[in-house]
Amino acid sequence: MSLSSSSSTAPTEEARSGSAQIVLRDLGKSFPGPPTVEVLRGVDLEIRQGEFVAIVGPSGSGKSTLLNVIALLDIATNGSYWFEGRPAPIAERQRARSRATSFGFVFQSFHLMARRTALENVETGLLYTGVRRDERRQRAREALAAVGLEHRMFARCETMSGGERQRVAIARAMIGRPAILIADEPTGNLDSAASEQVVANLKSAHAAGTTVVMVTHDDHLAATVPRTIQLRDGKVVADRSLAALHSGDRPTTHLRTGHPIPGRARVFDLVRDAVRGQLSRPGRTAGLVAAVTLAVALVVITLGLSASARAQVGSTFDARLNRSVSATYPSGTLASLSIAQASQFENELEDLAGVESAGVVLELDTGVLRNGSGAADSIVQAISPSLLDAAGASVRWAPGVTSLTPRTVVLGSILADQLDLGPLSLAPVVMVRGIDFQVVGIVDDGGRNPQLAGRISMSFTDIDGFGEISAAQIFVRTQAGAARQVGDQARLVLLPQAPESLEVEIPPDPVALREDIEDSVRSALLALSALTALMSILGVANALMLSVVERIGEIGLRRALGAGRRQILILSTSEAATVGVLGGVSGLFVGCAAIIGVTVVRGWQPVFDPRLGIVALGCGVLVGVLGGIPAALKAARIQPSDALRR
Repeated sequence: MSLSSSSSTAPTEEARSGSAQIVLRDLGKSFPGPPTVEVLRGVDLEIRQGEFVAIVGPSGSGKSTLLNVIALLDIATNGSYWFEGRPAPIAERQRARSRATSFGFVFQSFHLMARRTALENVETGLLYTGVRRDERRQRAREALAAVGLEHRMFARCETMSGGERQRVAIARAMIGRPAILIADEPTGNLDSAASEQVVANLKSAHAAGTTVVMVTHDDHLAATVPRTIQLRDGKVVADRSLAALHSGDRPTTHLRTGHPIPGRARVFDLVRDAVRGQLSRPGRTAGLVAAVTLAVALVVITLGLSASARAQVGSTFDARLNRSVSATYPSGTLASLSIAQASQFENELEDLAGVESAGVVLELDTGVLRNGSGAADSIVQAISPSLLDAAGASVRWAPGVTSLTPRTVVLGSILADQLDLGPLSLAPVVMVRGIDFQVVGIVDDGGRNPQLAGRISMSFTDIDGFGEISAAQIFVRTQAGAARQVGDQARLVLLPQAPESLEVEIPPDPVALREDIEDSVRSALLALSALTALMSILGVANALMLSVVERIGEIGLRRALGAGRRQILILSTSEAATVGVLGGVSGLFVGCAAIIGVTVVRGWQPVFDPRLGIVALGCGVLVGVLGGIPAALKAARIQPSDALRR
């Protein structure tokens, strides 16, 4: 908008001195085409402080466009506009500030937040001025009382009649004691009785010193207004004043009452308003929260099950892989190994730190086993008392028996089948080299020594006469993580004269393997979580974009009340963050419940990291805010003049 001060467009001295509140000179407004539409043409107009002006004319004459320019909702294409003795601001931020401090708005479509109370709607009139909440609420009560609605202040606007809604809008417009009240078809949607009440409220505001500029199609209403300006084809064609305007019974200066506007909107108030707005729409908010909940829950499940699985996998690896040590005596040193010496190995090894059990197995000569008419060949071996436990063998013992005693043996299940041994409860006997031995156990699974399933095993006390030692093996079961240490120490215990020649088998440390497995599982789950989060972000973004379209009138009204782009961004982002927080909390509970369910079914011990709560909230806010950014940017770009026309 040009601010030319040439002789053809310069304001009068009266305008410069401030007695003319609004001065338009050669004002024009066009909308780009094609073709370009010229809505206002060469409008010259002055409105003095304290006037009540009605703008009339046929549809399409430019009434609403002129009102938008006067109210700083839009900018003229050419000409000049002086407001209160100074050029009207052009920058969006300054125009928003002026709207917040100098204008009140009443529209035909009310533009109320339907699901919020009358009191909350009226408070919005001061939200963008920096007035503290307690004072806003008190002044909102007073404004509602002034329009006769103090008894309905806690009613939701969607439950009110059209007349009551318009009076709420008037209360909202007047709460800031504005210098100018802008009314665009304020009675257009009302019946006669409601219209009379609204007109009475407007005249009451005028009587208090407020300048009222009103657009109306109602000729009867226009006839009661002190001054009427008629437009046709974008031009002022008539400017009629009633005699009462000059009779001295109207104020010639605007009487500003109440407290001055303190400053800019408070961020905390904007955030609180956004939260209340989200909670006032529970259905739509619940849908958005559900989308965030799904993403957060999956992240929580991923991290929680990862921790639980890590503990479970770790204990499984420790139990099965990292607790076993075995050693084979070198054949070249067997001649020097005595039965007495071998029988001491078990005790010496079990005295080492980290050893749970140890056992020795000595291979002797091959013998023929006989049981009645059955016979089978087998290597005879002697085992120390803890060998079966140390090797992890699975043994079926005869009733009341748990270990070998003199003249007893255990057979491998293969031998037992070959001999057709019969049940252990009948105390079967086998003969080896003419000596009877009672069978007290059957080895079904040799564990780490699978040869046990095909051999006969007796105690060290019974092996005299069965030949020389042909092989010696030692099996050790260690505590978790002690295998390597025990293996190194076992060399010195078993063969101190040449420890390096002892063949010791220590399983590889499963830590790296375990971490690889955990990382693979965790990566797969995190990828799924990321995909779900992305889909949730898109879902939230789509829903919030639709919300902006649905609430375009409300956003336009907020812009009219003084909200700048920054405040609209804060509003939209806070709404999205609220959804994120709610989704984060619910996602945390859903995720934890799922973790408990899975671990119970699997028989695991659930592991919960306290940081999951922080992660859940952070993830929820991130999903909500990222999803809300497109909607926030779209809302911030809304022009109030366009939005309020819808």
